[in-house]
Amino acid sequence: MGSKLMLKSLGIAARVLIILSLGLFDCFLFAQQSIQSDKELTSKINQLASTLLGKDGKVSQENLFKIIETNPDAMVMNTKNHLIRASWLCQVFLLGSDKNSQEYKKQEAYVKKQFDVAKTQKDSNGLYEIVRNGVFCKSGLDACMLLGDRAFEQSKIEEAEYWWNLPIALYLEAQQKSNLDTPLFFEQLPLLRARLVASSLVRDGFGKIAKERLEQFASDFPKEEGTIASKKGNLVKTLQELSQSKSFRLSSTDWNSYAINKERNPIIAQGPTVHQLGNWCANPPVWKTSIATIDNDEPDAVSAKNLLSPQKSADLPSHPLRVGSHILFQDGSRLLSFNVVSGAKNILYDTKEMLPKDNFNKQSSLGRSMALTFCPPNKVLVTLDKPVKNKNGLFANVPMGDLDFESFLACLEVNLDGPRLLWEVKLPSGDSNRFESDPLVHDGRVFVLVGQKVNGREAPKVLCYNLNAGAPDLLWSCEVAGEVIGGNVDESRQSFLTLAGNLVIATSRGGAVTAVDQKTGKAAWLRLVTPNENTRSIKNPTPLRAIFHEAIVYHLNSRSRVVQALDSASGGLVWSRDVENVNQLIAVKDGVLLLGTENGLRGLNATNGLDQQGWSIPSDGSSLPSAGRGFVLGNNYIWPTVKGVFVVDMKTGLPAADLSLFHRLQPGNLFLFDDLLLSVDRSAIRIYQGTTKEKPKIHDEVFPLGSQVKRAEQNKANNSNNNSEKESSKSGDIKWVVRQAGSGKFFDQGSLQVAKTSNLTAIAYSHAFKVVRN
Repeated sequence: MGSKLMLKSLGIAARVLIILSLGLFDCFLFAQQSIQSDKELTSKINQLASTLLGKDGKVSQENLFKIIETNPDAMVMNTKNHLIRASWLCQVFLLGSDKNSQEYKKQEAYVKKQFDVAKTQKDSNGLYEIVRNGVFCKSGLDACMLLGDRAFEQSKIEEAEYWWNLPIALYLEAQQKSNLDTPLFFEQLPLLRARLVASSLVRDGFGKIAKERLEQFASDFPKEEGTIASKKGNLVKTLQELSQSKSFRLSSTDWNSYAINKERNPIIAQGPTVHQLGNWCANPPVWKTSIATIDNDEPDAVSAKNLLSPQKSADLPSHPLRVGSHILFQDGSRLLSFNVVSGAKNILYDTKEMLPKDNFNKQSSLGRSMALTFCPPNKVLVTLDKPVKNKNGLFANVPMGDLDFESFLACLEVNLDGPRLLWEVKLPSGDSNRFESDPLVHDGRVFVLVGQKVNGREAPKVLCYNLNAGAPDLLWSCEVAGEVIGGNVDESRQSFLTLAGNLVIATSRGGAVTAVDQKTGKAAWLRLVTPNENTRSIKNPTPLRAIFHEAIVYHLNSRSRVVQALDSASGGLVWSRDVENVNQLIAVKDGVLLLGTENGLRGLNATNGLDQQGWSIPSDGSSLPSAGRGFVLGNNYIWPTVKGVFVVDMKTGLPAADLSLFHRLQPGNLFLFDDLLLSVDRSAIRIYQGTTKEKPKIHDEVFPLGSQVKRAEQNKANNSNNNSEKESSKSGDIKWVVRQAGSGKFFDQGSLQVAKTSNLTAIAYSHAFKVVRN
């Protein structure tokens, strides 16, 4: 019977947590870390756990429940280098105790009462509080499943998987730590595993991974009944029906935003085929705009001979994003907007002070805070640095690396009449305080990592702001694991945050990982690093972001070249792998973890980290370094290298298209935004227009400037039928020209400028000119 199966056969991933002995403390470890465990509480919990099955079991149960009630968020040592909430560890041990005791039933009744109220009132916060401390009982399991179902209904696939996997991870750890002869089983297990299979079908269709999981589920639970996606009946039969339904796959989900922020996400859920994309690049880019200046933009004038020699890099520092008909990007301390329709470039936000030219290397400045996030329908968040003047009002005459900066976090609202600053946060000047990450937005909250230095060590913090407030509204601040500052630390490196279900994952330069609860601002778990783990640094480190996929956090320690897979619920180690010359985590898709190396690419089995079904290129031992960050399109990775842009099959590592398909595409960071393909190197953005017959997807609903422009164009075109002759022009910002009789005038119409003479009317896109004159 399926109900007798051990939890080892769980379908989300065939994994075994590596559980080490309890009570191992590394005193030297805490000399390097800013967060320490409560040693006294850790010792007490372990002592109570050791007596649960003895004559003092009743008292031990009561005391463990008391800790959950009074001190649930204290950090205790779970295994070596692994800290966890006290509530989690107490529940792990309680699951292996007598569930028929009076105290256990009393606590179950209390949680059930809370669950009934929260469910009736549709109180998500109430359900969340139950999940934090009550998964040891049926009502807590029901709360996990309900939160997952609600996230799934909102197309939040990865968040749903986080909630569904959380009780599975708890029971699996309890199974292993209690050394029970009888497997731990709970009645929601088949329903949770069925939902995890269904989420695979939604994301990837009935591919190899989903098929294997469905077959495993059918073997484990052949007769279980339940409801999935509003379908009631035999779970296996329901999943088989869903696997054949094309409509079950969502056309648009936000699951990929949990792996990497949407504007930088390397996975394209839907888009053109690889060969269609190659056709886009058969012609020169329609626009080339310089990152470093407000001028030097070239429409329809970039030929193959203008391509630059690619620079070896796993990920270049510039990551533009598209908002409607505009491409937003940063230049030093400014946020710029480039209109892909007119070619107009405007400054949306400026920190008001710029470095003097004799002391400003724009190339090196790009490696500092360069982070953009778009929040529909019309908000943009940006972190920027600006130089600081000395007491004499002058910029210090010092090398770029020694210059102090003020760091800004700004929230802008983009309206018809241009951008409006909603609120702005400025940190005290100096490198000891700096926004190091891109703003991460979720459920009306903005999360950002701030780097600080205290007494010779890093003391970074995750800050949480209210997105919709009219002024800076700090909701909470949480210090995360840092490290001792050494002379070899690359100060220009940027950090990233990753969304993992209900957690925000922060990684330090030294390899420590901290999971912070989004709602409470409390640390949920930490993976620390001992000194001997940081013995072999990556040669060319780049900003590293953890990847969250199917309830697993994939992490690369840049100092030791070790790739880890961690359970998102507890931080438990699923697998760890030393990968030679690795320098980048790229993506996880269809069971393959794609890595960048100093010499090329490597694919690992995402389930266990082994080379089974893995590959490495070039396979002959030669070197083909990356020249930027590409993206996954279908089953293929569009890979920018120092020798050109190539297409690699994710499953085999073999070429998936003719090697010359993208011979006219400049290597660099590559971005696909609907009908636009962007190639970004250290100096310019090249924009390639899609050749589809469909109208370009400008998305006016999220950036209304485009609709205003099109309405003005349409009205003018209708009026031009009266004795007028339209001509095409691509000079400067002029969109089209009309010859007609009339007196000379020049006036502004919102986002359009109209110039009239005796025989000419020229319309140009602009937002800077506000004067009306005859």
